[in-house]
Amino acid sequence: MKKLLLTLLVATNLLAFNLMDIFSENHDDYVPKRNETTKKNAELSLKYIKHTQVKDDMSDARRENAVYMINEFLSILQNNNFNDAAEKSVPLMHRSLLTSNQKDLDGDTKRFSFKKAYTNAKNYNFPIAVTRVDKLKTTEIGHGNQYDAGVEYKVWIAKKESKGYPAPIVLFFKNGSENPKISYVGSL
Repeated sequence: MKKLLLTLLVATNLLAFNLMDIFSENHDDYVPKRNETTKKNAELSLKYIKHTQVKDDMSDARRENAVYMINEFLSILQNNNFNDAAEKSVPLMHRSLLTSNQKDLDGDTKRFSFKKAYTNAKNYNFPIAVTRVDKLKTTEIGHGNQYDAGVEYKVWIAKKESKGYPAPIVLFFKNGSENPKISYVGSL
């Protein structure tokens, strides 16, 4: 009986530890890489925004972080095979688009919107050229352990010359955070 209780206690603690490990990873703290290349890309993208006088109500920090995030995402899509791109995109995505352990894109996201974005990424300017920013009425996203309150923006990016109209990537900013997460890519 003591062995059974001890085994149950150990198993319960291991399960609790593993669940804590899964849900305590602060997926929200990911910030895109900042090196000379990414800084140069961000500067070009931000100059384009200023030059074209894109109107938005984002703070300077949110705008800069959005540019870094989208540039990193497009770089991943344009420079990797599908599976590697999906794996490298996980830290950029809102947790509502991920599996419960936050280690992979959920099945529907991967098969549909991510696949579409991956296939079409080659058609977009890199570094990105933002043509429009729309603040959405969304004030919350996800459910259960994936729930967050905040605000979403559609950030429209230009395609390469003569390839068509700009398309949006949707970014979600959790309340109190200046760092976005990608919440939808299926329009690319």
